[in-house]
Amino acid sequence: MLRNVANLEWALRQNIEDAFRRFQTSLAKQLSGTVEETRGVLQTALEKRLARTSEVSALVAETEESIATLSAILEGLQRAEPF
Repeated sequence: MLRNVANLEWALRQNIEDAFRRFQTSLAKQLSGTVEETRGVLQTALEKRLARTSEVSALVAETEESIATLSAILEGLQRAEPF
């Protein structure tokens, strides 16, 4: 009877250890996948932000150019003699 109990204990312990190993492996794979997906999302967000930054920079440059042109026109009008 003692040998049977010992055999059952060993089998139960082995089953529990195997279950924990499978769980650990599965969890590690899921976490690894989640980390990779998060990196991909962050990379995409960074690329979009950089693209928008260049778009905004172009708009700022265009606006500054328009302001300079309008300022020059305004100066010219202010110097002009009235009719």
